[in-house]
Amino acid sequence: MKSNSGYTFFFKNFFLLFAMLSVFGGAMGYLFPESVTVNGKPANFEMYDYVKLGGVCILSVIRYLLFSPHFLSVKLGGQNITILDYEPEKLVNWTNVESIRKFWFVFPPLYKLKIKNEEGYYLFTTQPTYMDTGIGTADLSFMGSFIRRKKKELNI
Repeated sequence: MKSNSGYTFFFKNFFLLFAMLSVFGGAMGYLFPESVTVNGKPANFEMYDYVKLGGVCILSVIRYLLFSPHFLSVKLGGQNITILDYEPEKLVNWTNVESIRKFWFVFPPLYKLKIKNEEGYYLFTTQPTYMDTGIGTADLSFMGSFIRRKKKELNI
């Protein structure tokens, strides 16, 4: 069972993409002010609006730099977790897992993995078989049920 590479790419690069779109939108509004309309009327942007947009872009880039190294692809097996984004691939035994938990209000399902005697954490997704229940996200994938079973077996 391997995590979904498309969703991993999306989560890893979301903040960078958001920053790039914000810069592009701000540049279009600055260079072609008549192209920006609000309620059918041309919008008048002031320098303060561009400063706010620049601040949002800078925060997005900082978030990208902070969070993107933690998003990776994993492959789950009977006794091991293989972290695929390392050269060579990193093999972690299930008994060395300190915690593994799902973020309830993020979909597709996103998991946080902490390994004993290691600093930091890893974030990964499962396959896109989930249900948004209104009070959280239910992971219906085979990988999600495997994680729940392992957590129960090992009391993680």
